[in-house]
Amino acid sequence: MLLPITRYGWGSLMQDFNRLNRAIEDSVDKRNSDYPAINVWDADEKIIITSELPGINSDQIDVSLTGKELAISVNAENPDEEDGKRNYLRREIKRRSFSRKIDLPCEIDADQINARLEKGILAIQLKKHEREKARKIAIHAGKQ
Repeated sequence: MLLPITRYGWGSLMQDFNRLNRAIEDSVDKRNSDYPAINVWDADEKIIITSELPGINSDQIDVSLTGKELAISVNAENPDEEDGKRNYLRREIKRRSFSRKIDLPCEIDADQINARLEKGILAIQLKKHEREKARKIAIHAGKQ
């Protein structure tokens, strides 16, 4: 049943709109929560990728490079689910296994990849292949 705006005023309509907007944002956030957040940036001679992986140990992570695609896989079992004896009143923390592929903007030197996990943050440094680096071209004066 629709109620006239004049009865409740614009403030009520805006509150309803804001509630609807928050509900849409929450559903989008939950859809994307299957993968941890990542940052990818270009740092001159290398590409740097960081990802939040709280509660994950380095032996649970697999990083591989195929062409211009980096794959990050995490095998994370949730130990709380194994015992089945807990009667949760609220449960928001879950560890999930996942696999994620990231398209890279350039070729990478496969021998120059460094990955480090520190305080729940995975940091991967990928050195660009020599072919990808900008080169300065000398300009000579005079005739050829």
